[in-house]
Amino acid sequence: MTAAERIPCRIEEILAPGPIERELLAGFALGEPAPPPAREQHYLAFLSGRPAGAAALRMATEADVALDVAPAHRRTGIGTELLRTCAEGAYRHRYSQLFGTATDGTPAAGFFTAHGFRTDSAVNRLRLRLPAALPRAKEVPGYTVREWRGIPPEDLGPAMLAAKRDSGDMPSGGLPGVLHDPAKALAMLPNRVAKQGNVLHTAAAIETRTGAIVGYAELVVFTGTRRAEQLTTVVLPSHRGNGIGALLKIAMLERIARAHPEVGEVETENDAGNAPMLAINAALGFRLVSCTRRGWVYAHSLAP
Repeated sequence: MTAAERIPCRIEEILAPGPIERELLAGFALGEPAPPPAREQHYLAFLSGRPAGAAALRMATEADVALDVAPAHRRTGIGTELLRTCAEGAYRHRYSQLFGTATDGTPAAGFFTAHGFRTDSAVNRLRLRLPAALPRAKEVPGYTVREWRGIPPEDLGPAMLAAKRDSGDMPSGGLPGVLHDPAKALAMLPNRVAKQGNVLHTAAAIETRTGAIVGYAELVVFTGTRRAEQLTTVVLPSHRGNGIGALLKIAMLERIARAHPEVGEVETENDAGNAPMLAINAALGFRLVSCTRRGWVYAHSLAP
């Protein structure tokens, strides 16, 4: 569509969304709100007085854009106007780059590509159908596996805390003081999962010589469904290449088969560049569902 054929629309910045604005924004797929302390700006595109699209500009370490246009009004230039408005906002707040995320094969993927976004990273979503014929776990000399549900057992608390710190996976939830309270930090994820009515399972690899946790896998079972999500599989760098990742994955899947025979599928996400973990998941029977890419563009190249 040429510039002359584009349908004129009015872009309105929503500075302090009230009930009406929140209801209008809720009609568009803008993803999850940015956690504090990120700043978030919203924009609505109106066509003949009716909302036809919306965008969210989320600014923290980087500036990210999420936008959605009503299907009936796509390919009319409304998405481009929203994107340009967000790029202007990012540039005004001194962000040189604007990031966007889209799944391969969706309209958003083609939209970002057409506007010059370059791929920065990609994440594969994988799925394993259960029951599955899992390979036999190979024993890894010098390591044992402990498993638990919810909060770590008291005797493993310090080791789990150290493992999360060493892996950079320590939760804080944006709350001051959490990192200085080990019990609060370790309970944050299990408590959040439990509050949602679901169940968190963990398998940890322990070095027998030192008692240190050198790797762990976490999985959530969604209560009342046949689904589970593998959250994290971490092996500390100095212990990689020993088969610990596969050991943890198999231990977790066997645990779920015993404790939750109703679960019919497990999904997980992998960085598309993490070849070792992708190979482990492929060997276990995980298959690709989708690939989501995060790309960037120079904000000044889009800003009006």
